[in-house]
Amino acid sequence: MAWGIDDLVEATKLLPPVNEMKDANNTPVTSKQIPSRGTAFAILAHAYAWLAGFGEEPEYYQKGIDAATEVIQSGDYSLVNNPHEICEIVLPGNSQEGILEIDFLNPEAVNRSGSGLPGVTQKWPADPNATPSTRRTLLRLNNESAMAMFPDRNDKRREEYFYKLDSMAGVKTSITQGAAYIYKFRRPLLHTSGSQLGKLLGYDLNEILIRLADIYLLRAEMRAKSGDTPGAIADLNVIRKRAGAKEYTPDENLEEAIALEREKELFLEGICTRYFDIVRNRTFREKLRGKFKTLSDQDVKDGALFFPISFDAFQNNTKMTQNIYWKRNGFAI
Repeated sequence: MAWGIDDLVEATKLLPPVNEMKDANNTPVTSKQIPSRGTAFAILAHAYAWLAGFGEEPEYYQKGIDAATEVIQSGDYSLVNNPHEICEIVLPGNSQEGILEIDFLNPEAVNRSGSGLPGVTQKWPADPNATPSTRRTLLRLNNESAMAMFPDRNDKRREEYFYKLDSMAGVKTSITQGAAYIYKFRRPLLHTSGSQLGKLLGYDLNEILIRLADIYLLRAEMRAKSGDTPGAIADLNVIRKRAGAKEYTPDENLEEAIALEREKELFLEGICTRYFDIVRNRTFREKLRGKFKTLSDQDVKDGALFFPISFDAFQNNTKMTQNIYWKRNGFAI
């Protein structure tokens, strides 16, 4: 991790701010896939959070807080006004809130109707060819789970991330299958010719890896763990206020409130965001199911919480060795 930190620190010195990015032809760069100074500071904040949390080196929390503050106070990024704009402006890509994204030249090639999070979590009403009774056979979330996740009825994310969460819960389960209608990803792309004319092709969206709300909540997490309770509450409330949700109250466990807020705000974004948050904060035994609950400290040290190295990797590098835990559990080459 040390070499990565060194490279990121150097990048914060060498890269220009996002609004000053230009290509070889001196044309302004608008894609958030191209790293800027803010990108480097944002990744650096995450790296320090991992060293402090999963790495159990709490002295890095302040460095992480400082890196996050550089992003927040730079003036280069700003939160959109509400959850509706998250869905309509931020998720399509390259917004004022976006920091690091995968910017697809041909979004239909990746965000196909049957792949990518939009494709595997949504049917009706995002898919104009679907109906309320169209079966969702891949990832689905029960109404009860969605409501438990967003218990505050004033939280605008209830009606933006889901389609009519409350009223659709009253529809017969023979139609809804008892599941909430996820509706976070908009801009469907339809086939314009051929036998599939008019059918869903994919979604015109970027993959949002880091946005400003993520950095606010990451700083809240680090502030809470380093004893800056007022600072952590202030950051948490920035995101809650934007969502129209109630502000933090002293009867809540602050660290858990921040963790849950990250789950709510970043729902279905990034790459396994919730899982890696849980790993970073070492709450996997409490929050994950199955054998996660029985992992020993040695299992974790040996790499149980990370994927085994794939067979193809060994074909490309014969000197590579398998993760210790997975080698012990049958994944040796």
